This record gives sequence, C-alpha cells and structure tokens, in this order.
Amino acid sequence: MRLKGYPISRKKVLVFLGILIIIFLPLYPSRYLVTLMIMAMLYAYLTQSWNIMGGYLGQLSLGDAAYFGIGGYFSGMLALAYGLPGWVGLFVGGFVGMVFGLFIGFISFRFKLRGIYFAVATLAITEIGALVGSSLEFVGGAMGKAIPFEQNPVKMQFLDELPYYYIIFCMLCLITYLVHRLENSKIGYYLIAIREREATAESIGVNLTRYKLLAVGSSAFLTGAGGAFYALYSHYIIPHFYFSLDIVIKMLLGTFLGGKGTVLGPILGSFVLSFIAEGIQAIPIATAASAALSRILYAVIIILIVIFLPNGIISRLEKKYP
Repeated sequence: MRLKGYPISRKKVLVFLGILIIIFLPLYPSRYLVTLMIMAMLYAYLTQSWNIMGGYLGQLSLGDAAYFGIGGYFSGMLALAYGLPGWVGLFVGGFVGMVFGLFIGFISFRFKLRGIYFAVATLAITEIGALVGSSLEFVGGAMGKAIPFEQNPVKMQFLDELPYYYIIFCMLCLITYLVHRLENSKIGYYLIAIREREATAESIGVNLTRYKLLAVGSSAFLTGAGGAFYALYSHYIIPHFYFSLDIVIKMLLGTFLGGKGTVLGPILGSFVLSFIAEGIQAIPIATAASAALSRILYAVIIILIVIFLPNGIISRLEKKYP
C-alpha cells in the first residue's frame, strides 16, 4: 500500500485503526467498558515504562511497584494536605519516583548488581515500601487514606470517568512515542548494546553507569507519574495495592508476552492480559477464588510464553505479516 509514493506498512495501518477504536470506544454506552479500558491502558502505560528498564537495558527490575507507590502516595498526600492540583501531582509523583529510582540504581550499580541480584535488591525495596506505608499512621497505615473529592478539573477531579479515560490514553500515546524515539536514538543503541554484551559496550567507550541511571531514572519517573494518576483516579491511597508485587508481575508478563525491547509489544501484551483476567472474573466459580485463579493464570502464561512465544506476540506477528 502506498500513499503519494510513501509506503504504508500493515503495522501502521493496524496501529492507526487501534487508535481510532480507543478514541471512539466511549461512544458505546457502557461505564463498565470505560472502567476496564482505563485500567487496561494504565497497565499498558506501566508496562511500557518497565520496558525501558527491562526490555531495552535488560535489567530485571522488581522494584517498580515502589516507584508506582511512592508517586501515588506523594501526589495523593499533597492533594489531601495542600490541595495540590492533579496536573501538577503527575509531575510531582514522577519526580519523586525518579529521585528514588536514581538513588536505588546508583547504589545497585555502584556495587555492580545485575541479573538475579539486581532483581532481589529491587524486590526488597518494594517490600520495604509496603511495610513503611502500612506502619505510618499519618498516611493512613494499613487502611490507607481517602482523597476528598470535589468536582474540580484543575485538581483533575471529575464526576465522569471519561476525562480519566482520555488522560491515560494521552499518557499511553506519549510514552509510546518516547519509547519509539528512544529505540531509534543513540541512547537506545547504547542501552541495547549494554543489554546484549555489557563488557563489549564498555570496551568501546559506553559509560555503563550513566546510561543505566538514565534508563532507571526515566522508567521510575514515568512509573511514578502512573502512580500519581491512579491516586487521583481512585481517590484513595492504600499500601497493599500501591506496593503490590502483582503490579510488577503484570508489568513483566505484559512485556514478555507482547515482546520485550519493542515499541508495541508491551501494549499488546498488557491488553491481552487485562482482557483474559477480566474474562476469568466473569466465570461464576471464579468469584470466590479470583486471586488464586489469577496467580494460576500468570503461571500458565509464563510457561506458555517460554515454550511457544520466547520473543513475544509481536515478533510472531511481524514474521507472519511483515
């Protein structure tokens, strides 16, 4: 297919159609569908942010729930205490997440942690965040705190869910554009070089610490902003959700299912996981044991990924439909 001499790939056509579907989907009068899509796009956004660190740099991070939780808690508490506008809260949550991520990354890379050692270290940070959040009374302790609601667009508080739908859609489009630019930039080439062979990358002059921290900082900033969005959307902050390992598991599974180190793979993987999980919730016998069934589902998906889709769904589609 060509337009005025410019080739249009099937991938671009499918992406364009997908964007149109998401834009006009709220015209279908279903609040349930809008809520489902908001959460699906949020997880796609978070998965895309993890993809910078785990997909392009190749560092298995299990601490992203800490960045998500810290971003959500800071923006939520500032909105609660000082009436911080929600739009500012997105950047505050992202900034706090970035500072925390850079601190953890600097310590980890200073002691040359990588692979499973880096994963365990970041996992410990998530668990510490959950314990601290549960024990501090001024942030609500284990019960959390509600953010008072008032109809105020400046504070990013709306009666209808539709504005949140388009806000997270814009955030997803922005992060996908940034990842696309990253993939085709010098920084992206350096990150991939570090992922493939760290010693070789260092031997040709790549500053390992600088580019690792750049990946960690950008990923943590975007994840923290995602946490801030969810705090403003749900009007509630609670440690057992914000610092939950389930969030990290969804990021990992979405990335690996769709295709790590690709632009569209994490989004595709996250949407597939979200709708499969929602389908399980619709099964009558799954109501009482939904958490257990979800974990079984994740385990089965991991096994299937390893066996049938080691490079993700996107690589299979690109081979079949180049």
